Amino acid sequence: MNVVLENSLDENDYPMYYEPANVGIARSFGGIQGLRHHPAVINKIARVTFMPKSGNKDKIRGLY
Repeated sequence: MNVVLENSLDENDYPMYYEPANVGIARSFGGIQGLRHHPAVINKIARVTFMPKSGNKDKIRGLY
């Protein structure tokens, strides 16, 4: 699978990766605040393994 050739995520699909607003957890779409459990763990693994200590750690990279 080549992630570069995958279709980009539509903005209407962002909310399914974040905790619902009624939970009371602060969230910002495109950032790491308020991610659900599995996307948060995947982001941590990618940040440490594939992209260590580079760039803005508060954003999810588009290609990943």
